[in-house]
Amino acid sequence: MRSRLAVVVARKGTYITKEHDFEYIAGYALHNDYFGAQLQLERGGQWVKGKSADTFVPLGPWLVTPDEIEQQVPAHVAFLSLHDS
Repeated sequence: MRSRLAVVVARKGTYITKEHDFEYIAGYALHNDYFGAQLQLERGGQWVKGKSADTFVPLGPWLVTPDEIEQQVPAHVAFLSLHDS
């Protein structure tokens, strides 16, 4: 299990510019990223099978809206994956 920051999208968007990216963010939540290695092996080895069970993406328990944060979280943080291992 890994803990992550989830960026919750407020509405659908296409080709969003940096000037408007925060208009599409509803808020932020804690995200626990579960992985079922056994489930993946039993169903053909694709990684998505080990990450896509209904209960594998718990969020919360709160949604923090952008106006509650003094310093905005950079929008590009949603696309970064940083690991020590």
